[in-house]
Amino acid sequence: MGDSNRSARHCVVFMMGRLIRIAGAVMLSGAAAGLCWSGTAWARPNEPAGSNPNANSVVDGRYTKPVELDRGAVRVVPAPRRSRPTMSLAAARVLMRADTSTISYQSVVLGYGVATISTHAAGVPRVTSIPAWIGFSKRFAAVSCPMMRATPGSTTTMLPSLPSAGYAAIVIGAAHGSPAVTYVAASAPCGTVVRATLAKAGEAVSIPWVALGSVEDGTLSVSTTIPRCGTYSGSTTGGSARSTTVTLSAVVPDVHGQCQGAHPATESVFISPANDPGAPPPIVTAKTELLHGPLGPQDLEAAPGRN
Repeated sequence: MGDSNRSARHCVVFMMGRLIRIAGAVMLSGAAAGLCWSGTAWARPNEPAGSNPNANSVVDGRYTKPVELDRGAVRVVPAPRRSRPTMSLAAARVLMRADTSTISYQSVVLGYGVATISTHAAGVPRVTSIPAWIGFSKRFAAVSCPMMRATPGSTTTMLPSLPSAGYAAIVIGAAHGSPAVTYVAASAPCGTVVRATLAKAGEAVSIPWVALGSVEDGTLSVSTTIPRCGTYSGSTTGGSARSTTVTLSAVVPDVHGQCQGAHPATESVFISPANDPGAPPPIVTAKTELLHGPLGPQDLEAAPGRN
């Protein structure tokens, strides 16, 4: 590469084996890895071909061969033939698409197998040879990396190999009460390594609400019920001055433990309906019809083909 990765005026992007230099900010997708630098220049070694999952890893809803992330930090092997999950594939897919750790990721594959996660995190159940639905997804949404300039005397430091960058896994135990966790693989979207994370799996759900009066100064007060073990996460609105849809959201763990039961809450919702570009913003008043958003699990995945 010569000195191309030490340019003080450029970032570099490695895309499908090619090195591309881009002045200013860098937009990265899941098919590309990019490096910007300041003081210390970065280089990426050749990454080994791992056994990351793909659509061919599952046949008839079951894993047929071992797959892994981060050199075995997450490992899935085929389940015994007589082993059957108590949760349906459709139900597992709903939980996967509502997972709050992988917003804007795209599904790669979902199937039944036996999962082991060798890393541990405080407060997160350990996963060792657990029959489960295991879903893998990948981040394809663009990442904006700010331009960082090299300084005189900067050196080149090798960025560690990250064979599963951009991937994430959700493990949903097949038996009642089994753990449900999410693992996001280590990555380096802008030349700085972001360590892998392990957390309890949670789904975003739309919850019911009742207006406590009319809209005043663009704000609506509502009463709602937070689900058992759940936490309120916010609201979204959209529509026009004539009618606006209001959706309240909560995050609920996939597996409930000892926690607070369902409880009432009062929330304030800022009404900001959509409007055509260039037109004056609509004024939401007491005459605006308020519609309720669909209830239940929310779909947080990126639209297919979004790169």
